[in-house]
Formats: sequence, C-alpha cells, structure tokens
Amino acid sequence: MRQILIRVIFGAVLGVGLLTAFAAYGQTSLSSSKYPTYVNRSYDFQVVLPPGLTYTHTVPPSPDHGIGIDLNDQTKIWLDASYTDSSTTDEEAGTVSADCKVKQRRRALLGSMPALVIRFSCAANGTEKPYEEQLILSIHRSAHRAPICYEIGIRATNARISAQAEDLFTKLVAGFSRPK
Repeated sequence: MRQILIRVIFGAVLGVGLLTAFAAYGQTSLSSSKYPTYVNRSYDFQVVLPPGLTYTHTVPPSPDHGIGIDLNDQTKIWLDASYTDSSTTDEEAGTVSADCKVKQRRRALLGSMPALVIRFSCAANGTEKPYEEQLILSIHRSAHRAPICYEIGIRATNARISAQAEDLFTKLVAGFSRPK
C-alpha cells in the first residue's frame, strides 16, 4: 500500500512539474547587452542587436524562426525567417499588405540580398485594431531547400511608427547577415 501511495504522489508531483514546464517552455527572454548577436542556424542568418534590448525567441521543441521585441504596449518589432510559397519578394509584399493602404514601397538591401521596404496601414477589422506596419522583405532561393522569406518588421497598433522604432529597425537591418 505504501508503494502505491508513493507512486501516486510521485506521479502527481511529476505531472504538475511537467504541466508547469510545458506552460513555461516555448519562449525565452534574453538581453542584448549580454547576448548581442542572435544566430539562427535553422534559417542561416544572424543579426547584431544594439545594447539595452530585451528580446524573445522560441526554444526547442518549438521552431526557431526569429526574435521579437516589445518596445511598448503598442509597438512590436520582429525579425523572422520562414519558408514561403512566394516566388518573388514583390509577390510576398503583396500578400502581407493585402487589404491595406500601401504608403511607401522602395528597393533596399537586407545583408547582401536584394530586398523591398514596404510601409502600409490597415484598418480595424473584427479581430485586430488599426495598425501601421513597416517591413523589409527578401526571398532567398537555393537549390537545396524551399524559398525562405527573411523579414524585419515594425507594427504600431493605434499609433504611428515612432522615430525610436524606425531607428531600431534601421539598426536591425544594418546588423543582419547571412553566412557566405
């Protein structure tokens, strides 16, 4: 009887521990002062971050696509890499800005890759507040894997994108690179 009771208690403690760990895993926060370079081996890129930022990224077993930075309650910045069905950067830009008002569109470089900067605003809908967004996008194709869309973005909800967010965006773009 004692062994059964010990097993039940151990199982309950282990179960609570696993549930707690399950709820906590998935994301980790890091300081750019301590970890100034984010390296993503899954999608072959890295970015040098300015000091003083707190950024989050997912941890295994979740896939690691990039990082997120919350500047405040209304402004989010991210760096993401994901496989895409888009065959060109222009096609990807059209997909992400669909049903929004495009304010600016210009050619640029992301690392050494040709890219497109697009700025647009979107009206409120049933699930989202109105927002303004700026992205730099670049589609990279190789012979050995599906096309990858590299993206750095800012989204300001119920507000315009601030000069501080623009400055950080520019620094992230300048700090982005892919191994040769």
